[in-house]
Amino acid sequence: MKYSARYDTLTKVITIIVIIFVVSLFVLIISSKPGNTVPGNVALIILAVSILVTFGYSPRYYSITEDAIIIKRIFSDISIPFEDVVNISIIEKSAIRGSLRVFGSGGLFGYLGIFRSSNLGKYQMWSTNCETLVLIECMNKKIVISPSDNNDFIEEFNRKKKPFS
Repeated sequence: MKYSARYDTLTKVITIIVIIFVVSLFVLIISSKPGNTVPGNVALIILAVSILVTFGYSPRYYSITEDAIIIKRIFSDISIPFEDVVNISIIEKSAIRGSLRVFGSGGLFGYLGIFRSSNLGKYQMWSTNCETLVLIECMNKKIVISPSDNNDFIEEFNRKKKPFS
């Protein structure tokens, strides 16, 4: 079964503001007087590439196969084999409150990358919605995701993982 990766309000707002800013910057550079626009063009290209890369790594959906949890992304899916999963649980938004982004996106197309918090320590987050968080604890890392129905997601995982226990 597929579990959608719906954007929460903050993700929508941040994404829209950033895209409007970049489009406005593009229009400004295109409509500016001729002259030395190389720095502006370079900045615009860097911003556009950053947005495209962030979009490419944002989760499209989550699924559970017969032996792994899949985080579906445009660029390289993430597969978490059942045998690596030590624990899986629903967590509240408060569990990630105060997290520091080590590397990634803190709202543009989701919450993506490596984070650190006093609650969880170092963890990866491939989430688009802070209201439906699931913590996957593996032998050597922690991953936070946000399937649309986190209760069903965990139930399906537990049903399918039983043979591996």
